[in-house]
Amino acid sequence: MFDDRRKFFIIGGAILLILLLGGLAFFILKSPGGESTTVVVEDSGSSSKRENIMTLAKEYMEQHQYQRALDLLDSLLIEDASDDEARDLRDSILQDKKDYEEELRQQDLQKLEDQNQQLRDSLDQLGNSLQNQDGGGSDRTAEILAREQELRLQREQEEARRAEELRKQQDLERKVESLVQQGEAALDDGDFDHAIDMARQALLLDPSSARASGLKRKAEQAKKDAESAAERQAREEKEQAIQTLYEDGSDALKRGSWAEAEAKGLEIIKMDSQDARGYTLAGQAEYRANPDSAAARSKAKDHLKKAIQRDPSHWENLVTLGDIAAKDGDLQEGIDYYKKAISLNGRDADLYYEMGKMQYRSRQYSEALTSFKKCEAIDPSIEGNYFAMGLTNLKLGRDADALSAMKLSIKYRPDHAASYWEAGKLSLSQGITSGAISYFKKATELKSGESKYFRSLAAAYYVNSDYDSAISTYEKAAALEPSDGDIYQNIALIHMVKGDHSSALTSAAKAIRIDPSNSRYIYTMGEISEALGMNDQAILSYKQAIAADSSYVKPRINLGVLYDQMEDYSTALTYLKEAERLDPGSSLVYNNMGNVFTHMEDHDAAVDAYQKALKLTPQDAEIQFNLAKAYLNDKQNEKALVTLKQVIKLDSKNWDAWDKLAHVQFTLGMKDEAAETVEDLLKRNPSYEGKDALQEMGQ
Repeated sequence: MFDDRRKFFIIGGAILLILLLGGLAFFILKSPGGESTTVVVEDSGSSSKRENIMTLAKEYMEQHQYQRALDLLDSLLIEDASDDEARDLRDSILQDKKDYEEELRQQDLQKLEDQNQQLRDSLDQLGNSLQNQDGGGSDRTAEILAREQELRLQREQEEARRAEELRKQQDLERKVESLVQQGEAALDDGDFDHAIDMARQALLLDPSSARASGLKRKAEQAKKDAESAAERQAREEKEQAIQTLYEDGSDALKRGSWAEAEAKGLEIIKMDSQDARGYTLAGQAEYRANPDSAAARSKAKDHLKKAIQRDPSHWENLVTLGDIAAKDGDLQEGIDYYKKAISLNGRDADLYYEMGKMQYRSRQYSEALTSFKKCEAIDPSIEGNYFAMGLTNLKLGRDADALSAMKLSIKYRPDHAASYWEAGKLSLSQGITSGAISYFKKATELKSGESKYFRSLAAAYYVNSDYDSAISTYEKAAALEPSDGDIYQNIALIHMVKGDHSSALTSAAKAIRIDPSNSRYIYTMGEISEALGMNDQAILSYKQAIAADSSYVKPRINLGVLYDQMEDYSTALTYLKEAERLDPGSSLVYNNMGNVFTHMEDHDAAVDAYQKALKLTPQDAEIQFNLAKAYLNDKQNEKALVTLKQVIKLDSKNWDAWDKLAHVQFTLGMKDEAAETVEDLLKRNPSYEGKDALQEMGQ
C-alpha cells in the first residue's frame, strides 16, 4: 500500500519538474471549481522560474489549495534539495494546512450540533413483530422517550469527549513547544544529536509540526556539514547499502513475500539499529503475514513503534499501528494513530473512511460523520462510505440525511442488498410506503436466502394494507426460518385484520408450538378466541399470558373488558387496577375503567376515570364522547354541552354526538341552538336514522 502511494507522488512530482524544465511557455492548472487558470512561466532562466513557482505556491496557500502549493514546492526541492527558502515555505504551508483543517473540523462539529435532532423510532427489528401497531400508545411513548434519552446521552458524551480532546490537544501543543525549544537550544550549542532527538520526540507527538520538522532537518544537515571526508564517504556507502536492501524489501512486500521482506528489514537493523527503514520492513511484513495472530501483531507493533520513533513522518506505519490497535480492541488508540497519519497525508480518502468506521464503533458518531464526509469530498466512489454515512446519520437521528446517503450507496453499489434494506426501512419510517416496498423487493432479489429482507417487505405490504401480499411474503420468510415464531404470529395478526379468524387461529397455534412460553403469542390466541366468541378460552389465554409475563398490561385490559361484559365488575376492576399500577400512562386503562364505573352507575368515578384518560390523550374523540355521556348520566348538562362540541370538532361524523348535543341544548332551553344543530346534522347526513325523533323534539 505505502510503496504504491509514495511512487505515485514521486512520479507526479517528476512529471511536473519535466514540464517546468522543458521550456514550455505556459501550463494550465484546473481549479477545484472547474475553471482553468493559465500560469505563464518565463523562460528567462532558472531564477525567474523559481520566483514564479514560489509566488504561485504562496497564492495557492492563501486560497487554501494546499496540495497544489506543495506539489509546486516539491518540484523545486527535487531540483535543489538545499533550497531552504522553499523548505521553509513548505513547512509554513503544512502548518497553515493543519490549522485550516482543524478550523474546518470544528465548524463541521458545530454544524452537526446546531442541527435539529430528529426523533426516529428504531426499525432494526422491523417486520419481526406487528403486535403493537394498534391499541394503546403507552408502549410507543416509552420507545419515544427512550430514543430521546439515547440521543441526549449521545450529545452529552460527544460534548464531554470534545472537551477532553481539546484539553489533550492543548497539552500536546505545550509539550511539542517545549521539546522544540530544547532542540533549538541544543542546535545552537552544537549538540546535533540531542537536537535531532528532541525534534523526533516532538514529531512523535505531532508528526505535522512544521517547527519540529524544520529543526530535525537543520540539525541533520548541520551534523552532515561537520563530518570529515572519510566519515562522509563511510556514511554514503552505508546509506547506499541500506537503501538497496530497503528497495528489495519493499519489492518483496509488493509480491507478498513476507519472509523475504522481514529478512531484509532485520538485515538493515543489524547494519544500523537507528535506521527506521529496517523496522518498517520487519513490522509491515510481520503484520501482513498474519494479521489475525495476536503474537504476530505484538511483534509487528514493537517494530513499527521503533520505526516511528526514528522516523515520525512515515504515515503508512501510523496506519498499520492504528489497524493493529483496532484489532487488539483499543479503538481510541487506533483513532489516534489514524489522526496522526491523516495529519501527514490528508488527501487519502481511505484513511478518513477507516478512521470513521473506528469512530462509529466507539460511538463517536458526530466525529465519524465528519470523517465519512471528508472521505466523500476526496473520493465519492470509496466503497462502503455512503452506507457507513447513512448508518451514522441514523445514530444521530437524522433520517432524511440517512436516506439520501443510502440512495448514494445504492448508486455506487447497486448489488448491495443491505443498502436497499436500510433505504426501505428509512422510507417506511418516513411514510414513503411504495418506495419502501420497491427497496425491500430489490433486497430480496439480491439476497433471496435472507429472511429479514422478506420480513421487512411483508411489514411494508401490511402498512400498505396489501394483506394478501404481506401473508404470502411472510410465508416465504417462514420457509427460510421455520423456527421463528414471530413470523407465524404476524401472519395470525394479519388474518385477524382481514377478519379470517379461523386462519388466524391456525397461524397462532404454529407460533405457540415454536415457543409455548411466549406471552405475546398466547395473548394473540386470546384475542382470536374472543373474536370467535370463545370467551372462556380467551380468558384462559389471557391469564396464561399474564403467568408467562407478570408485567404484561394488555391481557389485563382485555380481561377487564370481558369481565365488564359479563357484569362481574369487581373482577373487571381488579384487573384494570393491576394494569393501572403497571402502566399509569395508559389512557386505554382509564377509559375501560370509566366504562366499568358507568355500568356500575358510579357516575362520579366514571367522570374521574375518563378525565384521567383525556389528560393522557386529549385528542381522543372516543374518550371525549364517553366523558360527555358520563356528564349526561350525572345530570351535568352544561359540562356535557361543552364536551359534546369538542367531540364533534374531533369527529364530525359522530352522528350520535350531534343527536345528544341537540337534546342537551333543548333541555337547557337553547331551542334555537338545538334547531341549528339538527339542521346541520341533517345536511351532513340526510338519512340519519334518528331524524324523525329530532324533528318532533323541535315541534
